[in-house]
Amino acid sequence: MARGFGYLSVVNRQPFDQTEFVVQDKPGYRPELDGLRGLAVLLVLLHHLDPRLVPGGYVGVDVFFVLSGYLVTRVILRDLDAGEFCFTRFFPRRLRRLAPAMIVTLLLTIFVGSVLMTPGDFERLAASAQWHLVFASNHFFAGEVGYFEPAAERTPLLHFWSLAVEEQFYLAYPFLLVPLARARRLLVPAMLVGVAALSFWHACDLTARAPGYSYFVLSARAWELAIGGLLATTWIRRPAPRWLREGLAVVGLTAVVAASFLYDPNTPFPSLFAALPVVGAAAYVLGNDRPLEERLAPTLAGLAFSNHVVVFVGLISYSLYLVHWPVVAFTNYMSIGEPGLASKATCGAASLVLATLSWRLVEQPVRNRRLLSQDTQLLATTLAGAVVVAVWPTLVSPAARQADLPGLAIRREADEEHGDWRVPLTLETPDTIPNVQTDQVERGEWYRLGVDGGPLEVAVWGDSHARVVAPVVSHVLKSRGQSGLAIFWGGQPPLLGIQRDTKNRPERTSEWATATVEAILEQKPRAVLLVANWPMYCDAGKYIVLKSDDHSIKGPDAVAGGLREVVARFREVEIEVFVMRGVPRQSERGIGRITHLTADPQSFAASAEEVHEDRRLADQVFADLIGVTVVDPVDVLVNESGRTVVVVDGEEAYSDPWHLSRRGALLLAPLFEFD
Repeated sequence: MARGFGYLSVVNRQPFDQTEFVVQDKPGYRPELDGLRGLAVLLVLLHHLDPRLVPGGYVGVDVFFVLSGYLVTRVILRDLDAGEFCFTRFFPRRLRRLAPAMIVTLLLTIFVGSVLMTPGDFERLAASAQWHLVFASNHFFAGEVGYFEPAAERTPLLHFWSLAVEEQFYLAYPFLLVPLARARRLLVPAMLVGVAALSFWHACDLTARAPGYSYFVLSARAWELAIGGLLATTWIRRPAPRWLREGLAVVGLTAVVAASFLYDPNTPFPSLFAALPVVGAAAYVLGNDRPLEERLAPTLAGLAFSNHVVVFVGLISYSLYLVHWPVVAFTNYMSIGEPGLASKATCGAASLVLATLSWRLVEQPVRNRRLLSQDTQLLATTLAGAVVVAVWPTLVSPAARQADLPGLAIRREADEEHGDWRVPLTLETPDTIPNVQTDQVERGEWYRLGVDGGPLEVAVWGDSHARVVAPVVSHVLKSRGQSGLAIFWGGQPPLLGIQRDTKNRPERTSEWATATVEAILEQKPRAVLLVANWPMYCDAGKYIVLKSDDHSIKGPDAVAGGLREVVARFREVEIEVFVMRGVPRQSERGIGRITHLTADPQSFAASAEEVHEDRRLADQVFADLIGVTVVDPVDVLVNESGRTVVVVDGEEAYSDPWHLSRRGALLLAPLFEFD
């Protein structure tokens, strides 16, 4: 999140191109607002260093949104009143304020990522940077990773989502605000109230339905910016009694701090809960708001947050926000276990040092026009930097270094896709096989296994884990002159009567499952193999929530009920049912990174005891199944030392903590005899 606007934090000793920051008493400067910025960025920093310190520190982002809405609205209305507003002046100011430090951060992050990251992880880093160049990184992350999921800890540019939200706001808001303000000033607060009300309703509704998506998008955050804008309108900026101003400031600060400690990553956000820090920040701003001509003193709370230490943190808050998360994320990335206290403290100190350097060497010289004094120079330099960000990752990719890693070939995802459902899958089939969705199932467009024309031995049905094992099953069938079929859809379990609620979007699992069962019954294979990440589906609410169609049961009970229905349908027509237990899960920190960081990745593999505990709920479901044969990957994936196999002949056995690689899946071949 960009930390708002600095126009009210400058003194015009010279014409605009000579302005400079001065932290002292002067007309127009609002040190108490820089103090609030300082508090907000410190909340975010401490939360990212260790969520246990400030569980809800992410609300600092919401404080920034309120400040940004307030300051940009005040700047535009002030310039309109003075007859000085011009779009060709407004947007270069925004560019001068935001672009230099951002481009430098992107370039440095890409460089460090090219040195430290595996090829696949670096490709995702580069993609996130490129999406940000078109102001859309928030949508990239909404589709890639949840803000509070484990993988987020190692995503160096994840925090750019809030920058994208503000950039989208800056691009659209002036074109809405300026015509209304010029037509009739009273239309501005009316518009802002309407936007805030609609966006708040949308945020609550979307958070209930798709919290992972709502967290990142402007439509669910616009009400926070609109409330800030409302504070800047003359409709609400009236002289208030001293006692009321003091009360608003204290209550506002208390609300922000309370939210940062009472909330945690499990709090639905941005929903009704977001109102506490947003209204709190607005109350503090309103309590300290004062027209210049009235020369009112700030409140006591405002004075407390006007001390030089907090104000300085506020002044560097944009740079601090930019640099702190790459520092933390790369530290997490390079740590096999959780970073210790010393590492976290070092991250905090390094972030402050880098932020100070960025503010002093990049932000200030450009904003004060000591560097890139002409807007054309700024635009040309920004475009050049953007081109480098877009192109450089292809030149510095770490792929070429994989041969240098000790005794290990880092696996890369195939670029092409296998999309021809008429051609049997083989071991050479790329990993990125498209899903078989409901309409394709109904048209008979599923994947073929084994040999064409052979007796139909087995149908493989399941989620992304079925995608992994299908080519291996095809290999086994081919060696026996048999055929089969495969139907899979990532994240969709092979269960009847079940709906899947994800953190990002609702899915119509039941319709797909019903169509798949009917298709398999029509084909009449001798056996069916059900493959899924059963522990994930049984761990209700941690990753994916499964509910029965009537919503009466969920979690392990829903899985058990859905499995019983599937088994009953197939057993009615004497189709033998095999169920594959879940693949042992590795560290959330990623086995690929562990193999990247150490010559002995096997010592960090999950133990048999850890696997048993992880699968405990799913094993209870399987224990009650009647009329099925359960095959267990543990039988072939746990070695003599009691740990799961993660490296086979110098190749990774896992593509990520949940999924086997093609080499690892080959170890499962003995389980697929179906005798």
